[in-house]
Amino acid sequence: MYRCLHCGARFPVHAPICSRCWASHQIVLEGDRPRADVDGVPELVSARDLSRQRWTSVEVGAYPTLKLGRGALVVLVGRSGSGKSSLLAQALDTIRGPAVIVSTEEPAGPSVQDRLDRLHVRRDDLWICSRGTVDQVAEIVRQRKVTSLGIDSVQRASYEPRELRHLLLTLPTLAVLFAVSQVNRDGDVRGGEELAHECDVLIEVEALKWRIVKSRYQPNGGGDVLRSGAEEGLRVVASG
Repeated sequence: MYRCLHCGARFPVHAPICSRCWASHQIVLEGDRPRADVDGVPELVSARDLSRQRWTSVEVGAYPTLKLGRGALVVLVGRSGSGKSSLLAQALDTIRGPAVIVSTEEPAGPSVQDRLDRLHVRRDDLWICSRGTVDQVAEIVRQRKVTSLGIDSVQRASYEPRELRHLLLTLPTLAVLFAVSQVNRDGDVRGGEELAHECDVLIEVEALKWRIVKSRYQPNGGGDVLRSGAEEGLRVVASG
């Protein structure tokens, strides 16, 4: 299969121009991925537990104005260098329980270390996973009883939106999943129609500021401004 980098449309054969968005020379080969084993795990939950999830909130200490419920799929979109990875690290650092960042954009090395040092993220129960299939990440979540998971980024990791949702539904300890998504030169989420539709919260990040584009947990209107004590100069704007 072939995918258009501009709009995410898929085609069985290569073409110089996308027939959906008319972008030129944006269609590239997309490798076929085998189905993840986790897809075969049934989504099974009792009516009582399902009712509890409706009323259980997830507190994000770094961003108290951000309202999340248990089972939330949160997508962070923005251009390179906008601050998505910093927001992700701070959010996971201040959510109660073990956390994992799947860092496919950058390996666990000096650049990631420098960012975490600037943010004062030094928990011994926040792990960085440089590479991992959906099934490997699911096993890490099970073994370490992870409550919050971040994928940076979903395009590089080749995780499908349905797989992200399925992880939340089949891993009992996982309360929230953040997915970082790149945007194209026109500001659109790369292949993101399905991702934007599937997520519970969509956050746009630009110049170290963020705003809520979509949320099922808080009403539109209002907002807040705060300065992070972890990284000098990081300003956060959240508007529901």
